[in-house]
Amino acid sequence: MEIEMILILAAGGLSLLFAYVPGFKGKYEKLNSEQKQLVMLFLIFVMVWVPFATGCFGYGEAYACSVDGGLRAAWTFVLAIAANAGVYKATNHIRA
Repeated sequence: MEIEMILILAAGGLSLLFAYVPGFKGKYEKLNSEQKQLVMLFLIFVMVWVPFATGCFGYGEAYACSVDGGLRAAWTFVLAIAANAGVYKATNHIRA
């Protein structure tokens, strides 16, 4: 499985983690909607761009440290956000 698919699935799982796991859910529910969005964007940003950065420093091989690798990481970031929002929207009625 390629890194893109792993990160996209992890972003969807992140939505489920903060929606249903008690340790995460309690703290996350106390935030307002803008703060929740920023938390998710930050975590997805870290999930995608840390592997790219480690490749640039020679510690990983997930993405090439090049323009092409950066574009792949940027596209993965967009898809991961979409997956996260999609899982949230698909499971939002379950919590209610």
